[in-house]
Formats: sequence, structure tokens, C-alpha cells
Amino acid sequence: MKKKAVIIGAGPAGITAGCELLKNSDEYDVVILEQSDSIGGISRTVNHEGNRMDMGGHRFFSKDERVNRWWEEILKMQGSPSSDDIATSRDVHCSEGGPDPEQQDEVMLLRRRVSRIYYNKKLKIKSTKNKLRTKN
Repeated sequence: MKKKAVIIGAGPAGITAGCELLKNSDEYDVVILEQSDSIGGISRTVNHEGNRMDMGGHRFFSKDERVNRWWEEILKMQGSPSSDDIATSRDVHCSEGGPDPEQQDEVMLLRRRVSRIYYNKKLKIKSTKNKLRTKN
């Protein structure tokens, strides 16, 4: 008889735990419990009236290559610029042979980290002709 593994939450950690248990062992029946009707936790993207919005201020980042490879197996890195890359003239390194984010939803979008620090009742930013940047 198989053991039952119950994972609470279908965010990135819960999904990873469930997938790894199923992939590496046949002794578990895996159940992932999620309170909402969608997966991804606060890292999910929702479609509201045709507009896609990221719900959490999150980005995926790891210095551990095993973690990076795991996620690259789940979501292939974008192979061409997305509409927002084009609209903002953002230079993005695309993965050769990767999916087109304008044609497919299951794509890991590549983004640079943007950080804004609010200190002493001020947001430390400066404007340039075309964009805002943090002060160094």
C-alpha cells in the first residue's frame, strides 16, 4: 500500500515538492491542496478582462543550477521578445529555440530585477528622457 503525501499549497514550492515525489518515488500517492481555483500562489499571473497581471512582486532567481534546470524543464525560456519587451525597447536575451511568448502561454519570461527603496519618506529614483532608474 502506498503512503499518502499531502502538500498544502500549489505555489512554486508545493508544485516542486509534488513533482519531485512523483518523479523519484513510486511509494507515494501525492495530493496537493490549494484553497484557490488556480495554481502558482502569489507568483501566478491572472487574466483580468484580457489584461495579464502578475499578482506578486516576485521573480524567479536562484544561484543553484539544479533549481534553475528544474524550472527550465517545466517552463522553457522565451525564444523571442514579448510585446512588452518590444513596447519598452527592452533588450532581452532570448533562448535559442525557445517558445514565442506571443504565441504560447507556458513560457518563462526573462526579466531584469527592478528594485525601488523607499527611505526617509522618499523613493530614490531619477528620471531620464525615456525611463526611470534608481540612483546609484
